[in-house]
Amino acid sequence: MKLVLKLGVIAFSAILLTACGNSANSEKSNVNSKEKQEQKVEKEQKDKLAKLQAEKKLKKDKLEKEKQDLLKKETQNVTNALKVAEKNPTWDNYNSAKKALEKMSKKDKALSEKLTTVANTITANEAAQKKSESVAKETTSEKQPTGETNEQGYSIDETTLTGFLNKYGMTPVAYKIQQGMSEDEALSSTPRDMKMSGEIQSEYMKYGR
Repeated sequence: MKLVLKLGVIAFSAILLTACGNSANSEKSNVNSKEKQEQKVEKEQKDKLAKLQAEKKLKKDKLEKEKQDLLKKETQNVTNALKVAEKNPTWDNYNSAKKALEKMSKKDKALSEKLTTVANTITANEAAQKKSESVAKETTSEKQPTGETNEQGYSIDETTLTGFLNKYGMTPVAYKIQQGMSEDEALSSTPRDMKMSGEIQSEYMKYGR
């Protein structure tokens, strides 16, 4: 009887040990599974973050390229407009270049300085033109009636080269230069039939006209 009881106790103890072992193994397995799950979630989060950062960088690079392409196109437009204005300095061409410059997404100091130079050129040309017109007006305002002669009977008709020479003792070109006009301005503002042959030749040699 005691032997049976003893065997029963041993058997029960063995069952308890087995159960405890199984429980420990199960708990260890659960811990490992949980760690793997956490690692998987962490990796997915890292991958997702890396993907978002890559997409953000790609978008930023694309916007920057578009910005640079636009600036390049704007710069070319202004450059073309300035070339026209420099070749033919008028206020219309100046204003066209100015509008193109104002539309640029980024200011360009060099192009602004070129535009200022065009404005200065136009202003200088206008001043020279006004001066030329003023001298020409002063010259023509003193003209005598056509066919008028002096006491010696020589023609002093300022509308002819001979008459002008008889009256002033110099050609219209020389007279204008004496009044303060440059040689280039004097030659360009005087009709061909009012110039001496030497003046015509000089104008061609110096100014290509």
